[in-house]
Amino acid sequence: MRVLWFTNIAIGEAPDLMGSTRNIFGGWLDGMFGQFSDTDGVEVSVAFPLKDPVPAITGDSATYYSFRSGPLGQEPVSGIVDSIRDILSDAQPDIVHVFGTESQHVVTVLRLCQELRIPALLQMQGLMGSITKHFTGWLPDKVTRRATLPERVLKRSTQHHLDNFRAAGELESEALGLAKHVLGHTTYDRAWASQVTPSATYHHAEETLRQVFYGNDRWSPNLCDRYSLLVSQASVPYKGAHIAISAMPIILRSFPDAVLYIAGPNPVGSGSLMQRIRRSGYGWYLSRLIKRCALSDKVKFVGALDQSAMRDRYLQSHVFLSCSSIENESNSVSEAKILGVPVVASYVGGVTDRIRHGVTGFHYQGDAPYMLAHFAMEIFSNDKLALNLGSEARADAVLRHDRQRNLNRILEIYRTVLLSPGYESEVSNGE
Repeated sequence: MRVLWFTNIAIGEAPDLMGSTRNIFGGWLDGMFGQFSDTDGVEVSVAFPLKDPVPAITGDSATYYSFRSGPLGQEPVSGIVDSIRDILSDAQPDIVHVFGTESQHVVTVLRLCQELRIPALLQMQGLMGSITKHFTGWLPDKVTRRATLPERVLKRSTQHHLDNFRAAGELESEALGLAKHVLGHTTYDRAWASQVTPSATYHHAEETLRQVFYGNDRWSPNLCDRYSLLVSQASVPYKGAHIAISAMPIILRSFPDAVLYIAGPNPVGSGSLMQRIRRSGYGWYLSRLIKRCALSDKVKFVGALDQSAMRDRYLQSHVFLSCSSIENESNSVSEAKILGVPVVASYVGGVTDRIRHGVTGFHYQGDAPYMLAHFAMEIFSNDKLALNLGSEARADAVLRHDRQRNLNRILEIYRTVLLSPGYESEVSNGE
């Protein structure tokens, strides 16, 4: 079976072969790709957008293709149709697997697959159309509307980000409308797909996590930094870092040693003139919120971490917080769970499928930082509870994210798509 993946980032050997930077957030794709490239009877090729595309390169594991694409939410770049047509012609896939719904190239890929009668599977990840409905994450209206002159010039205000997401959501709706087969992971994305593209066939599969999270590491209250909390990123409002920061004054009344760590790109910056100029509207809001709550020594931005450093940060944390106003399958929640780290998560989107309240973690009302604080303090004050939550969470995650089972499920879905009406001739030619 010849499979062509369209991903949003370079994976596998491609960054080294093509001289591009490896995206630290794509480790789960690398892990999944490694499994497929080692599977007998499956030949995988990968295509992805690159600022400066290069000719196809064949490595030890796959052939890699690159094509030019543009920023999120903007019109497709010229020449993209011919580029993708050439890739499809060269790869000669039996099936195309498209990861993500929001990028410029997705609509082009699906249209060409229809034209060339190539079976295609569209995998839902973050759903932009839904995210735009919850993007501001309970921010005050004045923050959403605020934009300084540098923000307007650099297009970094909250409204600019929302406009980009909304435009990407329109592309996503078009892509879902073209898809005959969609792949999802949660009740949330199944509901969204059924309403946006009711005629498409929905296929369910669980996610495979980044490779490093399948080791023997286990969280322990005796080995973590007590009373520390972790949020995985704060780059956009819907991730809810401001909710976690707002909960800190409540937590500090009972646990004055508590510290909130925030991973990912730092939206606040160092305070230098250049970083202040480039700071987004949301970054300004976080900066002022930290100052107003007197939390300058209690909120620490640790930067973008690779998968090994992120694993270590989870294990050092007493509680992992997922504060998003919307999520689909939260890989961060799943990574924390498989390590046995106690989780407190907002009751939103696909996260509702990942946490059983009081069993594998705690849910809280997303716009209620006082409830986040309550459940975090419950864990801080009771090691037995923390261990029970972590143990149950790990047991669930080990089963849910089993790599071999998930690989088998994806291959089963491929075979189902290949045997679906309209593709019978491709099956006989491709297998």
